[in-house]
Amino acid sequence: MSTRLTPRGKRRIDTDEKIIQAAIHQFGEKGFTSASLTDIAAEAGISQGLVSQRFESKEKLLEAAFKTTPAASFFLDNAVKSADAASSDANGQLSTSLLSIVAALKKEQRTDKRRLAFIAMLYTARDVPESFTTLSEALFKKTNLPSLIKDAQAAGTLPKGDSFHLFSVFYRNALSLIRDCSETSLPLSADSFFLNVLGLDASAASLSDTTGAFVEQVRPALRAVEGYIGLIKKHAGEERRVRDYASKAELIASEFVRNLDNLK
Repeated sequence: MSTRLTPRGKRRIDTDEKIIQAAIHQFGEKGFTSASLTDIAAEAGISQGLVSQRFESKEKLLEAAFKTTPAASFFLDNAVKSADAASSDANGQLSTSLLSIVAALKKEQRTDKRRLAFIAMLYTARDVPESFTTLSEALFKKTNLPSLIKDAQAAGTLPKGDSFHLFSVFYRNALSLIRDCSETSLPLSADSFFLNVLGLDASAASLSDTTGAFVEQVRPALRAVEGYIGLIKKHAGEERRVRDYASKAELIASEFVRNLDNLK
């Protein structure tokens, strides 16, 4: 038997929703450290005291905001369901799972850029509390991704290392590439490009099978590098951003060269 909400209970839920939506926007735009409870309260149209009363601390508010975003379902739903529908080959399952996550992120970019900015902040910012990483890793371990990554490592497809760390590298880079392509109005690359260029290629041989297959990767790689060059010029006076964009361009360029060497 369902319990009907009292008017007070409904107001409480509505208030929490306003706070969480304001937090998602402020955290995504300013980062965890720079976003203040004062700014979050102002955007939500309520007092800072009420925000602190409902969520105790900024860290607790971050955790609540995380639990309401699709970030969790990218692990639990997209990855698991796509792998279950894939072939029995472990590399194929891993590739399908990762590409389903890319597709979900690209959809998020089209439908809710605020929420994507928040998700990007969660996985790319250096000042995110350790409690979030603990939550994220716990979700990751509930999927079949750890075992798929270990199988790929055993087959030599992926480098050795902690499976959650390897996945985090892929996830962070995919987020950054999607976000930066959006900022520079560059067309988003084909899904397979995310596997080939971002260091977690579940079918590494596919690039070097034929020249044609490799050529398909040339244009998106060049567009991505050109986009980062544009961002470096735009933010020439901001050392941190320039270093970040330069390292991303270097990652793409080095992977591009590696794949070219495979053709020789």
